[in-house]
Amino acid sequence: NQIDTKCNQGVCIECNDFCKRCDNSTTCLECHSGYWNNHGICYRNCTDFGEGNLNQTECAEICGDGIQSINQTDIDYCDDGNLIDGDGCSSLCRVENNYTCRGGGVSTTAQCFLLLTLEIYQHKSLINTMVLAFNKDVNLTVNELMNITQIALDQVDPSIYNYTIVKVDNKTFHIIFESKEELDLSNFLLTFTVPIFDSDQIPLSKTFYKEPIKIIKTTMDPPDNLLEQVIRTTKVVIGIGIFSSGSALASGAAATFIWIFVGILQKYYYLLFLDVLYPYNLSTFLKVFKIGTLFFLPSLSDIFKLDGEKYSLESPPKFKDNDVDGLFLINAGSVFTSWINILIILAICKFRKYCFHRKGKIYKYLSITRQNIIWSGMIRNFLVTFMEMTIFSVLQLSLPWPKHGVQIFSFFLALIYLLVHIISFKVIYELIRRIKTMKKSELLKYVTLIQGLKYRSALAKYHELFLMIKRFFFAITLVLLYNIPILELIVLFFLDLGQLSILVFVAPHTNANERLMTLADEVISVFIIIFMGILYILNHNNASATSKTTIGWVIVGLCITGVLVSVIYIVIENWVQLKKFFKKKKKKVESKMAVNEPG
Repeated sequence: NQIDTKCNQGVCIECNDFCKRCDNSTTCLECHSGYWNNHGICYRNCTDFGEGNLNQTECAEICGDGIQSINQTDIDYCDDGNLIDGDGCSSLCRVENNYTCRGGGVSTTAQCFLLLTLEIYQHKSLINTMVLAFNKDVNLTVNELMNITQIALDQVDPSIYNYTIVKVDNKTFHIIFESKEELDLSNFLLTFTVPIFDSDQIPLSKTFYKEPIKIIKTTMDPPDNLLEQVIRTTKVVIGIGIFSSGSALASGAAATFIWIFVGILQKYYYLLFLDVLYPYNLSTFLKVFKIGTLFFLPSLSDIFKLDGEKYSLESPPKFKDNDVDGLFLINAGSVFTSWINILIILAICKFRKYCFHRKGKIYKYLSITRQNIIWSGMIRNFLVTFMEMTIFSVLQLSLPWPKHGVQIFSFFLALIYLLVHIISFKVIYELIRRIKTMKKSELLKYVTLIQGLKYRSALAKYHELFLMIKRFFFAITLVLLYNIPILELIVLFFLDLGQLSILVFVAPHTNANERLMTLADEVISVFIIIFMGILYILNHNNASATSKTTIGWVIVGLCITGVLVSVIYIVIENWVQLKKFFKKKKKKVESKMAVNEPG
């Protein structure tokens, strides 16, 4: 063991083992032959300490070999066994931003993990809702999050508001506020009472706050709220409309009244899917019109359990908030059920001869029903579900290519359904074009397409086709222009304006009440879209919550007016038809009595 020294101004210092020249007793500058310098210390073999030989006198780190020196003191150094950027350890063996690396040594390769961060912001579409968005799974339940957080609104009395937490997925939670009085808040405060870890046991490192939340006047006691009273009243009016249109149909009125009314309900409901931040009163009220869809029917997706996370596809926020999934099969389940019901009724009518006497009343009734189901019933079911099925199919097709077998099947089914809708324009056009030359027996098959219309007019007879085209573009606009709400509103405005022009200049309906009903509905629809645009402008100009709520009430009022006007015309038509019905019955009874009188 050769010991060398360093002398400085007559003072000699003894170097460490195998060191030929040093600047102090612990840091060697040059080793003896056969030894390698590793961070100021001489060793026989560099690789014993996780290093490679740089030259014959010094050791050096070899980046990318997965080996890290035991003498490495740089906390930003890492070696994960590759030279790839973006995996947490860069090609220069440096820990990348927003990552942390663990391990790393002579026998272990460094492992790098994305840091757990939390972003807090106000929900773009849901009123009074804050979003807690982690960048990684945290696997917390709502109860666990409630127990480890302290949520407050700075400088606001906590006794005047409540909040609930809703879990969206393993990364996202919604905090929904309700208050008895209007609140304009400057700060949303969130404190974790214990450390938060992700599934890799990486602790929460950063929290980002965006703009502060603003809460408008809502309530913690909905039954006493004006909005709840308005909703109850609207439900009663809708119920009267459905009953009246149904009874008018039974007494001999045109079937178009009930279908026009259903179309109005659908149109108001799907306003919920516009990417506009609605005030609480409007977003809650519009959900009333869901009754215009077939949601009340059992869904095939529930029967086959397709609504789980395994098959579900992510849909845009407004669609997801209103229980519309990205998977076509899940959304279309109720519509498929309606078709199954029609086919079952058709089968019963088909085999009527095996169950009932040919001359009996039931046999005759089933014969008439079969004729209605085959043509008018099936065509009407197609027309009534046309808009929502277009929405569901376009939504599925607009999402990234699915991976699961069921999702792929759903994709192609949506594609087929959309193609059928497009082809139906041509088919229905040809059918209506031939109406004038059809025999009466053939005309009865397609009467649904021209019922209540001036079918001998060159343009009026195509009114149902115009409505289909409008609904088709309405559906496409909701899905494909979702992220451009101002363009959504412009397109919907011109669609309504075009329909209004047809009603004014073509006047396709033969029934005066039906004509006034549809005309009033379109005028109201145009104004609804205009006020939606005003609401969009207010949202983007940081207007007060009160002004946005006021616009919300204006739109609510317009929707109620539209429904009320429609119901009034339906009731009037029902009364007219009932008078005709009973008058006809009276004449029949009188003629029967006259025949039975003696002499």
